[in-house]
Amino acid sequence: MEEIFSYQEFTAMMKKYNFQVITEVVPSKKKILSDEDDLYVSLLMSGVTAGCLKENPKEILTIIGKGYFIGYHKVLDHEPVLVEYKALSDCLIYKYRKEDVQYALSFSENYGFQYFIMKSVCLAVYNKAMLMHQPLHHYLAAVFKTIVDIVVGEEIEDICVLPKGITTSVIMSYSTLSRSSFYTQLLELRQAGIIEKNNNCWSVDMRSIHQLLEEAKTEGEKAVVHS
Repeated sequence: MEEIFSYQEFTAMMKKYNFQVITEVVPSKKKILSDEDDLYVSLLMSGVTAGCLKENPKEILTIIGKGYFIGYHKVLDHEPVLVEYKALSDCLIYKYRKEDVQYALSFSENYGFQYFIMKSVCLAVYNKAMLMHQPLHHYLAAVFKTIVDIVVGEEIEDICVLPKGITTSVIMSYSTLSRSSFYTQLLELRQAGIIEKNNNCWSVDMRSIHQLLEEAKTEGEKAVVHS
């Protein structure tokens, strides 16, 4: 079923109202927003970015993909920006004036966009939070699955090659694992043939990832029954 109130529909709606859109291509490793962008909401049309708290830029809070509204909180309040976004791949950004977004969403026929926009904003944090419920010995496998789901936008069963900007250090920061635990699990996944690195890009066998996590889930359920 076609997704309703999608970001594609949002761009069509803004075009219908003849609101100005600024199209910008942000190269990998560059910041998405600058201090001058306070008047704009940025829609990520393609690419992948990482969000970090300004006070702790070395720790990745979220990884987000296409359809995410960066700076949407400015439509709701006047709090200062606490999160910085850096492109992990070349990103296509549509920038809309905050006042234009507020005006468009004030019409009852557009209320649905507010729900789905907030859903995408919350999903970025939810993805990170759900990792806390994964078995520790397969935690990194769950991290790779989450990142692939964000990059692709849906679950897949094939080999996925991550953008070059999603480096080993980026994955480790997003995972929050200790350095020793991270590299131990990374080695195990490489030896099992689930992940490999070619031309500085990580490739992930999603069929094997799903099988590994499903087996871990089954083992956990059996352990609960026998306890």
